[in-house]
Amino acid sequence: MKLGWSGGRRGGSRRGAATLGRPRLSRDELAGSVVDPRSWPIRNIVFLALAGGIFFTVGPVMRYCREHRYFAVRAIEIEGLDRLDASRVRMWLGMVEGSSIWQASPQELQARLEAQPAIAAAEVRRHLPDRLRITVRERRPRAVLRTASGYFLIDQSGAVLDPAATGQTSELPIVSVDADTWRRAHPERAQPELPLPRELREAVRVAHLFETGAAGIRISEVVLRPGQERPAVEAFSEDGRLAMRLGWGDWRDKLYALRRVLSHASSVMSGGSGADVSEEVAVGRLAGSVDVSDPRTVVARWVPSQGVS
Repeated sequence: MKLGWSGGRRGGSRRGAATLGRPRLSRDELAGSVVDPRSWPIRNIVFLALAGGIFFTVGPVMRYCREHRYFAVRAIEIEGLDRLDASRVRMWLGMVEGSSIWQASPQELQARLEAQPAIAAAEVRRHLPDRLRITVRERRPRAVLRTASGYFLIDQSGAVLDPAATGQTSELPIVSVDADTWRRAHPERAQPELPLPRELREAVRVAHLFETGAAGIRISEVVLRPGQERPAVEAFSEDGRLAMRLGWGDWRDKLYALRRVLSHASSVMSGGSGADVSEEVAVGRLAGSVDVSDPRTVVARWVPSQGVS
């Protein structure tokens, strides 16, 4: 007996066999089942009810908490201050007592403080319901920047902090720049009248090396001048009669070479060897200029009246 199959390929398909006895819904019937809530399972109805309740209650609750006086800031505790005043930090923070503790996130408040040149790092923490605790790490002034517009504190990274008080100009080494010279040399910079922070950082480093006695001489100031490719550093003795040209970089090698030259010169002046170079130079017995831009070839020019060749 010959069997035939009118439904297509031999053997059919599993999908067709699985759906063979299942009634099919028309497009209109399917759309009606979605729109009609009576056709939904009970768990879907419960889920949608909960979602709607949360949607319409969480927003008002959050607004209520933000505006309720229970969360009004009553104390702002600031730790780590030494040179800075707490009132200035509160002003930079932008939060006052009585404002909502939810007014700004700790990350936003921290960014506000760290945007200030005088602050190196800050940490802000909320202590619910009404207290903020701020921990600040200040930038420490390491030198005084002298410009035509006044004296300013700078830290070891070369960041300009605040105007310097009168007493601070005598306590810290001085780094001098001529604004007009820098402006003419670098008109393309955002602040052409000032060296870059990394350039100021190197000048501060040189000033502190002199203070630690690396060159065996006390200085009145370090001068930072613009150059063709790199800036140049000069230093002047405490009485201003001796100029020392250092060029740029290799500071320790250059100051060591400078110390040897000054020691030899002071020994010649004193008529013997082993003289205390710091004492001899401090009283101003040497005058002239010493160029140690290349520490392997030091050029010294002494004022003839001092008797040193």
